[in-house]
Amino acid sequence: MTPPIAGNDGLVPAGTKVPEIALPLLDAPGRRTPVPRPGVEGLTLAAFVKESCPTCRFTLPFLERLHTQVAAHGGNIVVVSQNDPQETAGLRNELDLTIPIVIDAPNLELSRWFDLVAVPTMYLIDESGAVRRGSVGFNRKDLTVMADELAASVSAAKPSLWKPEEKIPDLRPG
Repeated sequence: MTPPIAGNDGLVPAGTKVPEIALPLLDAPGRRTPVPRPGVEGLTLAAFVKESCPTCRFTLPFLERLHTQVAAHGGNIVVVSQNDPQETAGLRNELDLTIPIVIDAPNLELSRWFDLVAVPTMYLIDESGAVRRGSVGFNRKDLTVMADELAASVSAAKPSLWKPEEKIPDLRPG
């Protein structure tokens, strides 16, 4: 499948069909899984990250909160790491993540297909493998919308990503 060209916003347009590129799972390197996985019910949130990215480190705990709220209902979140397995495992352990993680390094095949301009970049992908929406960097409004749509797609309760005592910026560039 010919890779799309990201728009001026750095995102692949909504409706673009994502190829099934199989990447190794961090916890099972001999096993590869396509992102998005065919036959999965509900939407999939794919988050592209890099260990050295401060905005990725800021965003991942919110994705973990979402994961803990939707996983039992079949909610699908996958972190696509641009780092090698050792660096990625260090990041996962440091941030205490339980989200499924796949490794896109060293060739960055999926990252290149999406024509990423920055990380984190997140895409909400529908059951047919088409992009529903995307977001570059940390965008509180975008992440809230994607979280709500993901939860609704698997009949989970509206997720709560933000704690009242936290001071969360609206935007943080990647």
